[in-house]
Amino acid sequence: MGDPRRRSASAQAAVLRSCAEIMRDRGPAAVSIEGVARAAGVGKQTIYRWWPSRGALLVDAMVAGRGEVEIDVVDTGDLAADLRAMLVAVIRVITGEHGPLLASLLGEMQQDVGLRAAFDEAIFEPVRGSYRARLRTARASSGTAGWPDDDTILDLAFGPLWFRLLTRPGHLDEGFAYDVAGLVARALGLEDAARG
Repeated sequence: MGDPRRRSASAQAAVLRSCAEIMRDRGPAAVSIEGVARAAGVGKQTIYRWWPSRGALLVDAMVAGRGEVEIDVVDTGDLAADLRAMLVAVIRVITGEHGPLLASLLGEMQQDVGLRAAFDEAIFEPVRGSYRARLRTARASSGTAGWPDDDTILDLAFGPLWFRLLTRPGHLDEGFAYDVAGLVARALGLEDAARG
């Protein structure tokens, strides 16, 4: 009889792999607990033991399949340059191999409250929290009179990227990130985030 922990880890990996394959091949809407259980060769109760909902499973499968893709939040002391670097990092992620899946998940979240909650907890809020921390540092070190709240600034900066991902993904490139960063920097009264 094998080690139960090894069998458990092997089953979890099979579930995540099967879920990721279904998402990749047919989109998140095609994922069901029953279908993943069948593809992974496990029972539904095995999946529910580790994931409380379909949404939690979808998000974990996406995170597990990301590889080493990370969005770093830098602090060089120059918010305009740092904003540009963050936007470029996001562009690289959403124009890479995971972009279409991410766009599908964003669409699916509009109908699936559980998926939205799982995505917010595992991905959106941790990343957004890092961005907010960078803005707090900027507020502490410079004059920010007239600045809107942090979430408004972040929506102004990152919203155009997500809008293009959903409507015109072929028009996403680093030049667009530079343009958006420059506009936001000027709106905040920062040094122009010019290209180069």
